[in-house]
Amino acid sequence: ELGRDAVLDGGDSDTERYCTYLEAVYALLGGLDANALSIVYQLVSNDMDERDPAVQKKAYKIFQYLVEHRPDFYGDDFEGLIERILQGGATAMSASRGFRIKCLKSIILHLLSDQQSINLDKIPSLNADTDVVAPGAVSVSRARVVMTPLVAEIVLSIKESNKKTRAAAFDLVIEVASAMDESDGENGVVSMVHLVLGGLVGSTSQMVSASVMALASMMFE
Repeated sequence: ELGRDAVLDGGDSDTERYCTYLEAVYALLGGLDANALSIVYQLVSNDMDERDPAVQKKAYKIFQYLVEHRPDFYGDDFEGLIERILQGGATAMSASRGFRIKCLKSIILHLLSDQQSINLDKIPSLNADTDVVAPGAVSVSRARVVMTPLVAEIVLSIKESNKKTRAAAFDLVIEVASAMDESDGENGVVSMVHLVLGGLVGSTSQMVSASVMALASMMFE
């Protein structure tokens, strides 16, 4: 059975060779059809929890390309992708945070632009009660429920040690606010402010500090 040990070229260790293999997969992504993309996703989905920083970073790099550049990848299981990105928050390492932030960006922007009906029951990581959304409410209300933990992670990334990740998080706070403004007018901006304000009652001083910085950035813009 083929596996990591079957790759004999591309490095001195199993990890180096496997990372070379993932880079080769990345180079092919633009030409693969939807079925092939599904197979690639099954591969990297497991590696997104990999404890080796190099492997995990490559996995997030591939996942970021899929959600940003291949709209056909979303298919009929958008909730499954949201669930996967939420699950990965606890295991994501610092080396992967830059690509993970880009993944959050693409998923949130797709969520806002598509305005599709989200089935919260298919996203158990939210621990959300669908009753909070009134019957007949527009789909964007459900989108806000999904966005709450995603925006919280973006805000917290403002305190990351990596300079590029911090800069990407700041930029994404503004970009999401702008997208919500285009999607829902003034109400969208207010909703984004409310999402960030939630961090002021966070359980850690780091979250509170990051929320203050995010609000200051939004006010400046």
